[in-house]
Amino acid sequence: MQGCTVDHAVLYLGPALFAKGQAYVALCRVRSLDGMRIVELDCSKLTGKTPCNENAVKELERMRQLRPQAS
Repeated sequence: MQGCTVDHAVLYLGPALFAKGQAYVALCRVRSLDGMRIVELDCSKLTGKTPCNENAVKELERMRQLRPQAS
């Protein structure tokens, strides 16, 4: 997928990523937030810091509740 940009993607950003840069590349490959689904999030893969900011995690969950389910 190197060099490609896509309209839709399901992203795994969990602990099994072997490099922090993988998360950045995956996020940058999707054209819009509407086309992005994050199935697992390990903040240390995004920032090098752990744990995630509690407010950020709550906001992510709130946004998931608001988004209509894909059919």
